[in-house]
Amino acid sequence: MEIQAMQTADQPQRKRRGRPKGTGHDDEGYLCAIADKRLADAHKPLRTLIRAVVDEALVVGPKVALNAQPESIVHRLVQKWRHEGARHLEAAQARHRAQQIAAIVQGAAAIQRGVEDFVVRAAPYVQAMATSFETTLRKPEVQKALALMARFQDAQRDPFLAKVEALRRDPRTAKWMFGTLGSRVG
Repeated sequence: MEIQAMQTADQPQRKRRGRPKGTGHDDEGYLCAIADKRLADAHKPLRTLIRAVVDEALVVGPKVALNAQPESIVHRLVQKWRHEGARHLEAAQARHRAQQIAAIVQGAAAIQRGVEDFVVRAAPYVQAMATSFETTLRKPEVQKALALMARFQDAQRDPFLAKVEALRRDPRTAKWMFGTLGSRVG
């Protein structure tokens, strides 16, 4: 065993192919964008979403490529998504919920401002209507009409009139008082 250890120690290590591990790119922004797209389009395949993010990034600015082909970037992001995707998806869901709550709060604040504005604008008109109504109620003609209306309501509550109304609605009384409809016509 010591001989094998000595052989590996004496032999120069072979250079690994591809990008060296540990010198990775900062792909947090891309992984967050992929998570956001995943929330919006859960039915689309992962590579399609990643290609869309990479294409958008290449259009926006060249800092993504760093002399890499888009397919190699897609491959790198797929590998990173497999390891870190769940964490980014949870963060995207939290951001989405926070945005929804912020939108609700902004909507409620806008409604409150609208109601306050309406109250401020409507106050003079309501005050003018109340003043006009009070002036109208003080007129003698209106006072007489209100008194007549009160007397009419009292008359409707009279027990004698209630009994007459009950008799009028009773079908036996109607037949006795008016006879049948055919005899009146004939």
